[in-house]
Amino acid sequence: MELSNGDTKVELFTRVKRVLPQSGEKWSESQKTRPRMVFEFAPKLKEAYSLVCRLRAIFKNKKLTKDTEDKTA
Repeated sequence: MELSNGDTKVELFTRVKRVLPQSGEKWSESQKTRPRMVFEFAPKLKEAYSLVCRLRAIFKNKKLTKDTEDKTA
C-alpha cells in the first residue's frame, strides 16, 4: 500500500525514526509531514512523543533555572 507521499508504511516508519528524536521545533516543513502521517497510524506513538516533549521542557526549564541561580550567586 502506497501512501500519499509515495512511501510505503515500512518506508514511512523507517524514515521517521531519524526525525522523532529531535524536538518538533527543529523540524523543517518537509520533515513535519512524515511524523503527522505516522501519528495517524499510531496514536500511541503520538502520545508517547508528546510526553517526551513535555519531559524535555521540564529538564530544559530546570537547567535554565539552575544556570540563572549560578549567575546570581
